[in-house]
Parts: sequence; C-alpha cells; structure tokens
Amino acid sequence: MSLLLLAPLFLLGLGTLVVPVIVHLIHRHKRESVPFPSLMFIQRIPYKDVRRQQLRHKLLFAIRCLALILLALAFARPFLENATEATAADIAGREVVILLDRSHSMRFGDRWQRGVEQARARLDLLGPFDRATVVLFAETAEVTGENAIERAEPTAGGTRYGSALQLAGRILSESEQPEREVVLITDFQRSGWDRVSDVRLPGGTIVTAVDLSEDETHNISLPFVSLRQEVLSGREWVSVTTRVVNGGERQVVGLRVALVLNGQELQSHTVTVDPLGSTAVTFSPVLLPEGVSRGAVTAGTDALAQDNTAVFVLSPSNSLSALILESSDARENQSLFLSRALEIGDRPSFRVDVRPLREFRLSDLDGRSVLVLNDAPLPGGRAGQRIREFVENGGGLLVVLGERNGPQTWPANVVDLLPGVVGARVDLDRGPITMSTMEYGNPVFDVFSAPRSGDFSAAKFFRYRDLTVDDPQSVLARYSDGQVALAEKRFGDGIVLVWTSTADTYWNDLALQPVFLPFVHRMMRYLAGYEEVRPFFIVGETLKLTRESPDKSIQALMDGGGDLVGQAPSGNRTIVQAGAGEQVVELTEQGFYEIRQVDGGKIPPAFVAVNIDPSESDLAKLDIEEFLGAVTPMGDEGSVGARARKLTVEEREHRQQLWWYLLIAAMLMLVAETAISNRLSRVAR
Repeated sequence: MSLLLLAPLFLLGLGTLVVPVIVHLIHRHKRESVPFPSLMFIQRIPYKDVRRQQLRHKLLFAIRCLALILLALAFARPFLENATEATAADIAGREVVILLDRSHSMRFGDRWQRGVEQARARLDLLGPFDRATVVLFAETAEVTGENAIERAEPTAGGTRYGSALQLAGRILSESEQPEREVVLITDFQRSGWDRVSDVRLPGGTIVTAVDLSEDETHNISLPFVSLRQEVLSGREWVSVTTRVVNGGERQVVGLRVALVLNGQELQSHTVTVDPLGSTAVTFSPVLLPEGVSRGAVTAGTDALAQDNTAVFVLSPSNSLSALILESSDARENQSLFLSRALEIGDRPSFRVDVRPLREFRLSDLDGRSVLVLNDAPLPGGRAGQRIREFVENGGGLLVVLGERNGPQTWPANVVDLLPGVVGARVDLDRGPITMSTMEYGNPVFDVFSAPRSGDFSAAKFFRYRDLTVDDPQSVLARYSDGQVALAEKRFGDGIVLVWTSTADTYWNDLALQPVFLPFVHRMMRYLAGYEEVRPFFIVGETLKLTRESPDKSIQALMDGGGDLVGQAPSGNRTIVQAGAGEQVVELTEQGFYEIRQVDGGKIPPAFVAVNIDPSESDLAKLDIEEFLGAVTPMGDEGSVGARARKLTVEEREHRQQLWWYLLIAAMLMLVAETAISNRLSRVAR
C-alpha cells in the first residue's frame, strides 16, 4: 500500500509552518510602568537587557502546525494504491446477484437453513462499493430485499433455473459496474434444468456455485395415482393404484402404504422397494360414498415428507347417454361394433340404446348427450325439428353414411345440419384405399398424434359416400384419394360429425382395427363436449372457475351467484367476484383447496386436490461444470477488457476522496486552536 498525490505542488504550502514558529518566538510580555514618588534615594545600577527566545504553549503551537499540514495535504489530493496494479474492478466494486433456490426440493433436511446462511454470509462479504440483489426462485423468480430472506420459506413449486438466470442476466446487463457476479445457491436438482433453453449470462460474468446437495439422499415419493371407477350391481366402486418410487441407493423394506378416504384409513399394504426402483400398489375396490370424497395415499415419512402423500378428489362419474337410430331395414347387427365399443368405455362410461327409426319418440332425446344416425336418414316433420333443436341446445349428432343415406334422403328443413352435400356411393373397383390425412389438432385425433398411438393406415376402405363440403376447414380426415372421410359442422351450441363410410365391416374393416374403439370414444366425447373431472392438479397450475367447468360442484357454485372464496390448505384466501366472467385460482400449495360461497350459502363447497410436481421428488444432481459452461460463454473479449481496464490517476483519487477527510480534520484543528487561544488569553489577563 502506498500514498500518492494528485497535486504534489500544494505541499509547498508546508512552508507556512514558519508562521506559528515566528509568532511563538517573537511574542513578548508587556512591561508595566509603576509610578514611584521619588527616585532621589535609589541608587542607579547599570542594566543589561537580554532577550531569551523560547517556545511557550507547546500544545497550541502543535495544533496550529498540524492544521496547516492537513490543509496542505488536502489540497495535494492524496490517494492510496496497492502495490499491485489497480483496476477499475478493484476500486469500483461488483454487481452481485444472489440467486437463492426456494423450490420444494430445498425442504429436504436442512438445505433451506444452509441456503439462507450462505446467502447472509455472501451479503456480509460485500465491499463498500459493491451492489447486491437477492433473487428467490422456484418456478418463477422474484427480487426481494436482503432482510426478506430471513422470513422466506420454501414453496411447493418446482425448480426452474431458466427464469432465475434470465432475471439475473437482465439485472447485470443494466448495471454500470465493471465486474459482474452471480452467486447461485441451490441443490442443483437435475430436473430443474432444460438443456434446450438458451439462457446466457452477459459476457465476463463470474458464476459462483454454492452446492447444498448431499452425497447420499433417501427419498420415497408417490408420483402416480390412478383411479378407476365402475358401476357394479347398480353401485359405483373405485379402485386406486399408486406407484411408490425409491429415490435412494438403499433398499426400503417394510414400507407401509395406506389408502385414506374422507379421513378414514380403509386399507394398507406393506411393500419393499429396491434402490432407485419403484413398485405399483393396487388397493381393492371400495364403495364410493355419495357426493364428493377426499382421498389420500400415504407412504411413510422421510426428510422430504410432503411427497410421501398423494391426494385426490372423487366425484360420482358422469356417464354419457347415447341413442343409436337405425333404418327399418337395417342389416343384422349393423350397430353391433358401435354399441359394443361404447359399452366398454369407463372414463366416461356410456349408456347406449339402439332402436329403429320408426320407434323414435320426441322424448327419447331427453337427457341424451349424443344421437347417432347409423345409416339412417334424418327424419322430417316434428321428429326432424326436435333433433334440430337438440343439436342447437348443445347436443351432439353423428351421421354415419351408407347404403340408405343418399342424396335424396334428407328433408329440406334439416339438410342445413350437414357440413356439405351428400353425393353418390363411390365403389373402389381398383382396390381399397386408406385414411391418410387427419387433423391432429382436433380433439377427435389429438390422442393419436404421438408415435405408436394408433395406426389408421392399416384399415382398408372399399366404399364411401361422396361429400362435397362447404368449408374445407371443416374436414377432419381424408382418404388416400383425397376425398372426405370425416367432416364437422358447428350448429348452434352443438356439433355435427359426418362419417362417409359405415360403422361396421360392410364398407371397410376399420371396426376390426385396434384404433376403432378409441376413435369411437373420442368422437363421442367431442360431440358431447365432455371434459373429464381431474382427480388432482399439480402445484403451479391454475383452476378455472366457469359455468362450463366439467366439475358439477363448481358449476353449481358459479350458477348460484354471489362472490366465491378459494381457501388454500394454509388458510390463505382468494376472493372470486361474481359476474366477472372466467376466474382463476392459483394453485401454489399441496393439499385440498376449498371453493365456497363467501356468505356461507346452501350450495355445497367444491374441493380441489393439489399434489407436488413429481419431478421435484427426483433429487438427482446435474453436472455442475456442464451447467456452468452452458450459462457462461467464454471468449467475450469486450467484457473481459472492460473488467481489466486500469483506472486513471484522477479516477482513483476521485473514487477515494481522502481530501475531504483531511480538510474536515484541519477545520477541527482550527476550531480547537481558537478555543485554546482564547482560554490562554483570559488566564494571562
């Protein structure tokens, strides 16, 4: 450490030190004349005057000299410099962003406590010119105050490093500090890093990793719960299946897994789970109570206890009722494949009735979800008008063309239900064709979009009806020759689907293919506007509260009027205003959310189960070096040069400003000099 001067010529001012020396040396006491009446009797003695120059009041002299020295040094503008070369970063300080992970996995053991201690220690190490920003992150990232970390708690959300690093990048890119640093305090959970995402910190950023993970972890979790509801002997039963996952490297023996329904334990199993393995546990069917039931599966406890429980809500299943109408001269078992496919369905279940068109009554559509005209023309008159009203009010209509559904079989007052004009029968004498084009964005076909999810190309078509559509966008599937296989039309609140071949093996062999059953189920669900009531949600999702909700409990609350309140498992409440359209409740906690009327009305509350994201139970650690290499690109010469730039003499002196302290000290010396001098003057008198 050395002392340098910006204006050393001002040290010449030290020559003024002679002033207090002269003042002290030439100072004389005044001689007082004493009148005497007569000198005649006094003998005259020769007198020799000797001047003795010496310092008196040494403290006052020292104060005056020190004040002048301080003034001279202040105007010389001194500053300190290390023996090593000083850079801008050495004096200007750093821009530090502290990223503290608060995801669910940080609840494991004492990770959170250690994380808070590390964040506080980093803040205590900041220099006088450093600036710091504390960011708490899980699925999202937010800036918080330095004191807020003491009151913060881990959330139930998942780990997402991308959002935290993006926020840190914005803070650093807006900073004027020459050195930038990110301190990442986390357990480096592998599931939190999306390798596809392109997240890059500004060039030259230093990333300090604080690893809170342990060498060995043991965690049991329940990431999977499946519910199967079925009606047996007129009563509804439910079978619960769960999967127990062992995330540790030690075998778990004698783990007790229990099924709880409405607070009462019904069944339990004892299982053994291999290291890094899993096992399925299926409970015996239990009778589903009336109304809405809250259930849970539990599997022991460990250092991360929250994911040892999986919760769910059970509601009575909403079966769909379908009516299949055939022509009077229908083929034998014409609707056999169609009705059997629907009878197999369980989510939802279908109630199917098949009858000839001549037996159709207007009341047959009461309580129905879907009407199927299986190679039967749409009737005219009052029957046709009733079907028209059924579709307008939200019902679904499936028209299966065939031998008896020709161009002249549709009455003029109902033909506008169709998406196009029905034409002649097309016989494929040159050989069968296949279905080659499907609209996978439509709910009918979206389930088949994944690889190996269903092969329509295996089905052979020998005949079909020509259909000339009014809108090409209404076509959902085409044959390999380009003609329409399936088309739709929105009519009022309902949907009409037209299938241009038969639903049995008369014109094709689709009914013999594995895709036939899910294809029929998807068409029926789409026509009925069916949405499955989810037994549970995942933390981080949102619950939509609308009158069109598949949950009938929520429908009743929305139709009942008045404001609603959504109460989280912790007791936190969210008010949902009536008449404000679609409302959402953020699901940020594990457990059961309760939705009820604010005024405690008579409508029963709705319950929503929320579970931990299964990925948060996987405590596997990512490769830290690979991770840091992905977010801190090397070779940014501009940023590196900015960090190493040497400060000028003026910049270094300006940042220290020692002359202010010297000047203040000089002023204090002068004030002290004045006080002491006045006191000495009074004593002398």
